[in-house]
Amino acid sequence: MNPRAEITIAQTLLVLCLCGLAAQAQSGAGSPAKTKTYRFDTVDFPGGFVTYAIDINTADHIVVGLTRANTSSNAQAFTFKGTTYKILQVPGAIGSGLTGINRSDQMVGFYVDSANALHGFLDDGGKFTTLDYPGATQTQAFEINDSGLIVGWYQTYTQHGFVYDRGSYSSFDFPNALSTIAYGVNSAGEIVGEWQDTSSGIHGFLLSGGTFTSLDFPQAWQTGAYGINDAGQIAGTYTDTNFHNHGFIFSDGVWQTVDVTGAYSLGLNRIKNNGQVVGVFNDALGEQHGVLGH
Repeated sequence: MNPRAEITIAQTLLVLCLCGLAAQAQSGAGSPAKTKTYRFDTVDFPGGFVTYAIDINTADHIVVGLTRANTSSNAQAFTFKGTTYKILQVPGAIGSGLTGINRSDQMVGFYVDSANALHGFLDDGGKFTTLDYPGATQTQAFEINDSGLIVGWYQTYTQHGFVYDRGSYSSFDFPNALSTIAYGVNSAGEIVGEWQDTSSGIHGFLLSGGTFTSLDFPQAWQTGAYGINDAGQIAGTYTDTNFHNHGFIFSDGVWQTVDVTGAYSLGLNRIKNNGQVVGVFNDALGEQHGVLGH
């Protein structure tokens, strides 16, 4: 799920382990038949109107994301570990979200200031660094890998992907795209995200070794790639022709749909090196919940 649309959110978090809740992953059209079953734990901020779980450090099991108390409240970044839920206080923010964490517990995300300007940030052990691409009107950091490489997007007239490496910014765009957004990066520096074509179609992409590959789930209306692990497995979301969102895993040329049983829609934000996935689903009432899949 794309938290760009959720720059409003507020308070505490609760993880509910639903023992009977599983998802079937089935191959896309034209792919070899493969099935994978996930057991999901839902992530719900106490009293929250919506909860987005976006990433997890699998070394010490810290979940990061954002939550929102009601339809008019601002987004707030949170962390969860064990039984402890914390709101992250971002200096100067009226709204915020956490979107990435690495094995050293360095965290990245976004915040909105009192002038409604959008900024990225890095939280390194409580030391905050604002991330603003030079000359941009908006910047959002989305993921940080274990070596500290950060990816995200910035906006001038259109949106562009960026890489931030120890104080240095570099920009990139999918060839001939109207816009490019980077969402995920692995330890090898492979980047995934989405790009928009001239007819307003949304496609995923992989940038590896300087080469772009467009990613489109078979027969989907649109596709977004949001996370990539060190084995090159890609997690994301596609929208079918009925405008329902589904999670997917793309691995070794095989597309797999991932859905939570009984949910209206599901989107995956990350796939970790141990195969764990992180995402968001809408239940039959339209309420949004974070979710961890094992």
